[in-house]
Amino acid sequence: MNKAMIERAVNETKECMSGYWRKDRHINELFSDEITWIGKRKLAFCLGRDAIVNVQRKLDCPYTEYHIIKQDFWCTYSDKSTCIVMGKSSVVAKTAKIEIISEEIRCTFVWKEVDGKLQICHLHISNPIDEVLDEGEDFSHKISEDTYKMLSASG
Repeated sequence: MNKAMIERAVNETKECMSGYWRKDRHINELFSDEITWIGKRKLAFCLGRDAIVNVQRKLDCPYTEYHIIKQDFWCTYSDKSTCIVMGKSSVVAKTAKIEIISEEIRCTFVWKEVDGKLQICHLHISNPIDEVLDEGEDFSHKISEDTYKMLSASG
């Protein structure tokens, strides 16, 4: 994969991770038919575009607002048609109850160039906020309403 295509893969990875929080399904258009996906929950171990899209519907992010406060992504491997991009995003999310949480999301995207276009053939998201808890659990790391007000006023 040439340098320009690798840079494009890194930028697409950033956009995919940012778009997830907007519930933007742009990422689905980039899936290869044989994509594999690994996440934290049992549901998030899938093979194939259709299976992943169906699981995504069940795992939608429950937060009403989010802010990505830092993103770092880089290519760790490339060959003639493949590139591996890994990285992390620091995300702050707010629930409808005005509780906010912060989490570092780590991921690996394996991109394949097919006819000049990029496709995701493997995706591993190790710690997404919406998958940290199973149904009925509460976050153990919340901040107070006063801290929330201070953070809201500063940003």
